[in-house]
Amino acid sequence: MSGPADETAPGVLPIEILNDPAYTPGRKQVASLVESIAHGDDEVSRAAARALARVQSSVAGKVIAGLRAADAPSARAKLADALRVLVGRGEDEVIVEALEQAVEDPEPRVRRAAARGLGKIGGERAERALARAAEGEADASATRAIERARAPLRRDATRAEPSEIAEGAALPERTAVVFRCRRGLEETLEEEIRERLGLAAERRAEETVTVRTRAPLAELHRVRTALSVSLSFAAARIAGDPVEDAVALLSSPEVIAALRALTRGPVRYRLSWSTGKRRAQTSSVTRGVADRTGGELLDDPRASTWTVLVSDDGSQALFTPRAHDPRFAYRVADVPAASHPTIAAALAREAGVRPNDVVWDPFVGSGLELCERALLGPYRRLIGTDVDARAVERARANLTGAGATSFDVVLQDARRASFPGTTLVITNPPMGRRLVRGPALDELLAETMGNAARCLAPGGRVVLLSPRPRVTREALESSGVALAAERPVDLGGFEAVLQRFERSATAAGRRGARAART
Repeated sequence: MSGPADETAPGVLPIEILNDPAYTPGRKQVASLVESIAHGDDEVSRAAARALARVQSSVAGKVIAGLRAADAPSARAKLADALRVLVGRGEDEVIVEALEQAVEDPEPRVRRAAARGLGKIGGERAERALARAAEGEADASATRAIERARAPLRRDATRAEPSEIAEGAALPERTAVVFRCRRGLEETLEEEIRERLGLAAERRAEETVTVRTRAPLAELHRVRTALSVSLSFAAARIAGDPVEDAVALLSSPEVIAALRALTRGPVRYRLSWSTGKRRAQTSSVTRGVADRTGGELLDDPRASTWTVLVSDDGSQALFTPRAHDPRFAYRVADVPAASHPTIAAALAREAGVRPNDVVWDPFVGSGLELCERALLGPYRRLIGTDVDARAVERARANLTGAGATSFDVVLQDARRASFPGTTLVITNPPMGRRLVRGPALDELLAETMGNAARCLAPGGRVVLLSPRPRVTREALESSGVALAAERPVDLGGFEAVLQRFERSATAAGRRGARAART
């Protein structure tokens, strides 16, 4: 672009020119841009630095010369900050040298800007310069800037050393462990923890069940209805300052001992808060934890081994290991709107295990309900139907991956399929959000449940997540299948109702005898 800047003598350029995306300055405008960085207001200074980075020639030397000649601390700070924008253009060596000097400037604002630039450049030389600066720094704001710049450099240095969860290591004595599930499945989760692990719940709350145990994480991760497993710690004393309390908690001997025992290699974590992002507080906490632990706990959002969720007042923290979850390895294929595997596991547990079960999923999707029923215990036969050929193919693949035997998955409309002698109908039907909606969904559910009742053997049961509980209840009850239990379940932003129906073996026998006499 040509224009006023071509004829302007060195001086502060108008913001309109600097913000013009078509403005591509040449070497003749470099002096004006440096002047604009040094003496413009903050907006002009930043815009001039961005424009300077578009110059197709070496410009760092001009900025460095201006930095060394500037008398005003504000000008030196802005020019030092501009060098950060020029990193990566092939001039990093001279930029590092200039920032090494600037980080020892008499003015804290200049040292802060130089620290930011050294942190962006990275490498051993920049780390050494920042370490020297940290040793002699007396200004609190400059100290914070130096520590923020050093933090990613420390993370980069430690990433060469692998870090992973020690799944087989025992937890410290009586560690509080929080299992999380979908809201509405707390009772199912508690029952599974008791049956599978032999652990009694210390507390059951919305979406969580808490126990005390020393069992290793590998054992805890056997619970199939849990969305996550976390270690829970609470502050021994509360100061009333969220940052101070969080720092004290995360660097406490109890937390350090647990993380050491359960982590191979450096302990890396990612910090978040119960009600969302708090950047300033997060930075203060991670710096405080690094100071108190001598860098043993490393804040590293990109390569963390642990996710740490801190309560808003800093008094409680959940440590969730980031490790491979082997529970659902059978899931090799998927379809749109398929069940979440923990939901499928919960439905299977609600249905229970009978060795002679003939199990039918009318809306088989990717087959997860049948897979979870197969993994739960013995059965006689598994049947899945769907009107989507891709679903049929993928359900078969998942069932094979789960090690299921004696199964048939067929392309068939559930409203007209016939499987007499079915002892269990288990399904997670369309929810009315993607595939079928409105009156068509009500009709589909009513006809399918009516057909399921006709196929259901005496003593059989139906377990489903219903998006239209009244429709499915009426369809099954009018066919002589009684509602045994129902409760709402959160499916991630919307609710369905988990329903269990049972056909009375005695009543069915009487009906059959009357039919035979007539």
